[in-house]
Amino acid sequence: MNVENRGVRAKAVRKREVRDSAGNVTFAGLERRRSTLPTGAAKRVAEKLGRAIVGGYYEPESLLPVEAELQAEIGVGRNTLREAVKVLAGKGLLRTARHVGTRVCPRTEWNLMDPDVLEWMSIDKGFARRLMVDLTEIRSILEPAAAALAATRATTSEIEVMARYANMIDESMEDYVLEGDAGLHETIYRATHNLAMEQVGKAIVGMLRQHFWTEAKEFNRYWGNPQEHLDLVAAIAERDSESAARIANKLLDVNRARSKLQQNGKDSGN
Repeated sequence: MNVENRGVRAKAVRKREVRDSAGNVTFAGLERRRSTLPTGAAKRVAEKLGRAIVGGYYEPESLLPVEAELQAEIGVGRNTLREAVKVLAGKGLLRTARHVGTRVCPRTEWNLMDPDVLEWMSIDKGFARRLMVDLTEIRSILEPAAAALAATRATTSEIEVMARYANMIDESMEDYVLEGDAGLHETIYRATHNLAMEQVGKAIVGMLRQHFWTEAKEFNRYWGNPQEHLDLVAAIAERDSESAARIANKLLDVNRARSKLQQNGKDSGN
């Protein structure tokens, strides 16, 4: 099956195009998703503390130095430091309590849906590998079922959006490819019209976006599989639940193979 031959192929969406200072077309979609930090000095402080926490400089469950010490160490005023701490508390990295101080939260409380937390953690290649293994595991459970549901419930407009995203995966610009891949999976989860599946899918795709970015930008490895994504959309458009589930499962074969290598310590990450 091929989307192009079934009449649902569409040109890649260009509405997110912007131009840099040299006039070159760039894709801003992923960049805009990558940070929820404030601006100015508070951003610098939040980023420095966030990386220190994620990197293990401040151990989970440990107390941060008292406010005056942190101010002197980082070289900022009290209001800026407090704003940064408030931001990190919102990301699940810190917990403040009167008369106790500011404590580093255990990793289980860190918000892995937050793009900044994911970016800081992804610098650790060990975490990046672990994230890929865990994402592959849960995607293997959910995505074939989501594709099958989408084949029976997706609206015509949703299928058209899927086709646009699938065609973006065949683009030459890397950022279009990454957003096309993530956007397609997000649309499939949404097209299940199952509230629980939509919410779980939104969380998975949030992590998937950062994973794609890290794979492509940091480790220079990413496989788009454009034809198989087009075939998946074609199966959904034809209301073929069985084929949609099979193709969705097949798309994860490369990830599963690499997961086994990583669990056995044989994947160098190159």
